[in-house]
Amino acid sequence: DVIGEDERIYGDGANIAARVERLAAASYMELGREAEARTAAAEFKRLSPRTPITEWRHRLPYKDQTITERLFVIWRKAGM
Repeated sequence: DVIGEDERIYGDGANIAARVERLAAASYMELGREAEARTAAAEFKRLSPRTPITEWRHRLPYKDQTITERLFVIWRKAGM
């Protein structure tokens, strides 16, 4: 379910959509498709406006910190 209230979106569907947009932003940047990456980043921000990327550091499942750091660089380039 997705619940809208005062321009905010809640629910499992919104959480899944935000995760997809976050991954899409990174994927598009890696493919050199910066415009699409910025669009995906903007959509993520709309779906999850109170979640800064710094919060994700402890949520990411990678043991190899170079992967985590690479994602953060990519997300910043995408505008997140």
